[in-house]
Amino acid sequence: MLASFASDFWNWLSNLWNSFAGWLQGLVQSAISAIGGFFSALLSGMASLMQQLLSGLVHALETLFAPVFGLIRAVFYFVQKVFHVLYLLLQLMVALVHLLLSFIWGLIQTLAGFSFSGTAPTMPADVASPFTHMASVFSLLQLNNVAYVMRFGIWIFTALAVIRLISNFGASGGSD
Repeated sequence: MLASFASDFWNWLSNLWNSFAGWLQGLVQSAISAIGGFFSALLSGMASLMQQLLSGLVHALETLFAPVFGLIRAVFYFVQKVFHVLYLLLQLMVALVHLLLSFIWGLIQTLAGFSFSGTAPTMPADVASPFTHMASVFSLLQLNNVAYVMRFGIWIFTALAVIRLISNFGASGGSD
């Protein structure tokens, strides 16, 4: 009987201990779950707060630096346009030099044409015969000399016009 009482008592103690351990385990799990939920809510709230703070900071910085970035953009646009104008001026100068050199070359050729040797130019046979006859008629009428004088006059008037244009461009900025 004592053994049976001890066995029942032991079973009762074991059941008491198991129920106490189950209750304690539930209590610890509830406490851990509550603490975990608290920290989860706390960290979630902090993350939301940080997100809102950083969003506000980014918006404030964008608003603050927008004029600075606009000014930098305007300076780079101005520099780009200045270099574009310089490029166009360089193209203009190259065209003017080309025009001047072409004029000088034409003037040299005109002056070289004054040394007329009297020989007919080398041409195809079907053109050479009429030209020879026309050249002899022109030389009899002395129109070949008039043609050379008129050619020289045209070049001189062209030279004066070019010089006048260039001098007007330098003095008044190109506007007449």
